[in-house]
Amino acid sequence: MSSASIAPPRGADSRRATDAPQPDSPHIATVAVRATRHHLHTAWRAVTAFGGAVVSVVVLGEYADR
Repeated sequence: MSSASIAPPRGADSRRATDAPQPDSPHIATVAVRATRHHLHTAWRAVTAFGGAVVSVVVLGEYADR
């Protein structure tokens, strides 16, 4: 095997692909909206779980008195 087949073609960039800027990366505002939405979703899940527990305690508490 000759060294010509291993060497990069002429005019090729010698930098690694990870060193190049990523033009397809999302805008910072898009990332912030996704993070905010994720945190709001997590908070809403906590509120609904707590609300469901409160309803269960109230319902079971009223039946426990009988």
